[in-house]
Amino acid sequence: MQGEGRIADHDTAEMIPWDARVALEHVSPEEARFSRGFLRASPGAWCAGLAEHWLPLFYTLGSDLTLRSVQRQFELPDQVFRCTAVEFDGEPGCIGFDARTCRRLAEEIVPGIEGVAADMLLEYLERRLLASLALAWCGSEPLSCSYLGARETSEVVCSGWIGLELELSGIPVSVWFGCGPRALDVLDAQWRARLLESDRERGGNPLGDQIHSVSVELAQLAVPPAMLIDYMRPGTLIDLEVPVSTEVQIKIDGALWAAGTLCQFDGAVAVRIHDTTPEERPHPEATTLVRVQVARTELDEAGIVEHAQVGAILLCDSHVSNRAAVIISGENVASAAVVELDGRFALQILSQ
Repeated sequence: MQGEGRIADHDTAEMIPWDARVALEHVSPEEARFSRGFLRASPGAWCAGLAEHWLPLFYTLGSDLTLRSVQRQFELPDQVFRCTAVEFDGEPGCIGFDARTCRRLAEEIVPGIEGVAADMLLEYLERRLLASLALAWCGSEPLSCSYLGARETSEVVCSGWIGLELELSGIPVSVWFGCGPRALDVLDAQWRARLLESDRERGGNPLGDQIHSVSVELAQLAVPPAMLIDYMRPGTLIDLEVPVSTEVQIKIDGALWAAGTLCQFDGAVAVRIHDTTPEERPHPEATTLVRVQVARTELDEAGIVEHAQVGAILLCDSHVSNRAAVIISGENVASAAVVELDGRFALQILSQ
């Protein structure tokens, strides 16, 4: 994202507008709200040692049970076949299995079982699962779990879903937990609190009152000082010599902090973080660093900790547009329109 750039010839350049409103992916309200907590959390932060409550059973059966991955989403999973209504601290929730998991679990415990007997066995497993959730819960208050019984999937309304993808004796199985809005808020807040606690343990001060300036940058140029006047002249077309994309860098108080993908939420610029350890490239000596800023915002200490996660969504104060600010030594020296030039980004310097 760094080069010298070059002044392009208006007469020969095939310039087209860059429409950010079309180019940028829309972020859902759920992802914008829960990207730093619920969607990033390790299940161990909610229910530590859950597997330990099940290993003795499957050890007795001579079976291996391994957790392969965890999924989180906001819609009822398509594969859910059996839904059982439950309550978490008095709020409706759900436990769901797909058809293969129902068959595999029953067959693993009682080979050949089917019909009503298989349903009874699955109910036992669901009740046992609720009990183990309550025992493994890591919240500051005990978790109350109640079993309500089987439901049609059309009757199930949950705000969030957590899927455990497992392997039972080499065969994939999965279990889904649906939770209501109050439970979703608790899970989200619990993970974010864990992040701040971990930062304090490392010597940080996430509850400090310092506010940091955040800059979202499309590119930066290393320009010889003698050429700056030509670059900043209104009407100048600057070929940034970087391909058109949604990749950006994020700087905090002028220092490179993260890399991400530009997106949009409710008409404002947002960034999905995908790299929290980007490499800073030094600019050549005897050049001036010119930064192309497309959005900005501010973060406090806690915000920096929470956003330092791959997948976190950074919401900015800037509206979605093709405008950029040209920054030199921390000062906004010019405004520009972002355009496309033969598949590359370019800037057209605007009159002040």
